[in-house]
Amino acid sequence: FESLPAKKGDRTESPQFVSHGCKWLIQIFPGGFRRSEDGYVGIFLCSMNNKRVKATQVIYIPKNNTGHQIKPSIFEHMGLGRGWDNFISRKEVIDTCLDSTGTLTIQVELQVYKDKEDFVIKKTMLHDNLLNAFKTGENTDISFKVEGQIIKTHLLVLKIQAPLLAELSEGSSAQGFSVPLPEVKANIFKSLLEFLYTDSLPNLDNKDKAIELLLVADKFGCHRLKLLMEIELVNRFLNKENAIQCLLLGDLHSCALLKE
Repeated sequence: FESLPAKKGDRTESPQFVSHGCKWLIQIFPGGFRRSEDGYVGIFLCSMNNKRVKATQVIYIPKNNTGHQIKPSIFEHMGLGRGWDNFISRKEVIDTCLDSTGTLTIQVELQVYKDKEDFVIKKTMLHDNLLNAFKTGENTDISFKVEGQIIKTHLLVLKIQAPLLAELSEGSSAQGFSVPLPEVKANIFKSLLEFLYTDSLPNLDNKDKAIELLLVADKFGCHRLKLLMEIELVNRFLNKENAIQCLLLGDLHSCALLKE
C-alpha cells in the first residue's frame, strides 16, 4: 500500500471480479479522491457492466474492523463508481490495516437487485441436506451443552464457518464429553448453527434477538454473521431511542457500521 502513487487523484484499481452475474472492480485513491479531505483515502466500487445495475454495498477492512455501507444505489453505466471520498485516514491504514507484507485487504459484501424477467432461482439441495444432517444429528462428531440441552454438530462445518467455536471444541469428541457453554442461550446458539449450515439469516422478530446473535457471532468468530447482524440492526431497528445503546454496543465489540 505505502508504495502506491499517493498524490490526490492518483488511482489504483483491483482486478475485475464477478458477483451475482455482474462485473465489478474496486478503485482506491491512496492519497485521496479529488473531493477527499487531506490525509484521507478514497475507496469506490465501480460497475463494469453494459447495463443499469442496482446494488447495496458494504466495503470492509477486516484487519481493523472499519466498514461502511451504502444503501441501494443505481449504477447507470460502465465505469460509474459509488463509494466514499473519506473512507479512512491514510495514517490509520498504515498504522493498523496492513499485513506483514504491507498489503491492504478490502472485503466487499454485495446485494444486487435484478429485474423480475432476469431473475432465475437455481434450486440447490446442499443447504437443505446440511441443515437436515444438523437437525437429525447424522454423523455428528462433537456436542455442546447449552442450558441443559445437548446440541450435536459437525466439527468440519465449525472449522470453516466459526473457527473460534471449533477451537473450543477440539478434543471433546475423542474424550467423549459435551462442551459446556454456560453464557449462551439455547435458542440463540441453534440460530447461530443454522446460519453456519445454510448461510441464511434466521427470522428476527426484534432488536434484542439481533443483538444476541451479533454477540454470539463475535464470541465464536463468525465474522459474516456479525456483519450481517450489524446491517440488520442499522436498517431495521436503529432509531433515536436506541441510538446510544447501539453506539456503545458497536464501540465495545468493534462494530464499525453501528458506530458510524
